[in-house]
Amino acid sequence: MIASLGLLLLSATPAAWDGVFPSAAQAGFIFKLDDGLAGRRFAFDVSPDGQPFLASDQVIFPINDRPSRKLPPFRLSGVARIDELGFTRDGALLLISGKTLGAATAKGFRLLAMLPREKMHLATGSGQETWIWGGESVFSLSRGGKIEHLMRTPTPIEALAGDGPRLVFATQGALLELLGTGEPRLLAVLPGPARSLALAPGGALFYSTASEVGYLTASGRRYPFVKGKGAQVRVAGGELFLFFEDEGVVRVSPVESFAAMAQAIDAMRDGGP
Repeated sequence: MIASLGLLLLSATPAAWDGVFPSAAQAGFIFKLDDGLAGRRFAFDVSPDGQPFLASDQVIFPINDRPSRKLPPFRLSGVARIDELGFTRDGALLLISGKTLGAATAKGFRLLAMLPREKMHLATGSGQETWIWGGESVFSLSRGGKIEHLMRTPTPIEALAGDGPRLVFATQGALLELLGTGEPRLLAVLPGPARSLALAPGGALFYSTASEVGYLTASGRRYPFVKGKGAQVRVAGGELFLFFEDEGVVRVSPVESFAAMAQAIDAMRDGGP
């Protein structure tokens, strides 16, 4: 169940894991996996306007979390399976299937590029930036649909998120930031290998390991708010989305409330009011 810290006025919301959310935020499940979906492997992403999507095999499941959203699940033709999802900021839905990168269209899967290997991952920025990564290599997708090698790391990359010239990635539990063509700098060391990253306002970010989800400030201070379980993390439409792969999707709004929570925790640590 969600813990409460009275001095910080943090909210309490029922869940199957231990966590703490800001008092100014609304947090709760907007979708729960039923018996027919539990146990399946899902790709996950959130559209720019804040609608979550899951995909398994050839089927894409829009999560209609508001009355105005009434999209039915649909089968995408021309693809054997969907391994990764990624929305561009103009709403195009990209996906990875095996060694192919493509887009979902009304006519089915449209091939954009062949990838160097299978089991690659996808990340998009607020502009037209698209990164593909796997093993020790990161690639970018040019506007002409060309895959270009961006960098190579000494050890495998665990998670990656980016926006414009800023790229944040994790390797061996270390979070590093790359700005343009400069050298990577260390932001923080996590308590274990990273599973997911998402950028937040003000240079902050959200991270997840196998047993913790947290908020990291621009100065590198870490504030865990879920303990005992990891999640896929996404930020879109001013909200945070957490996909717990055996439970469902949690939405936390507004995302800016985490900055206030960090400030309150710092005040308590420093002996403030």
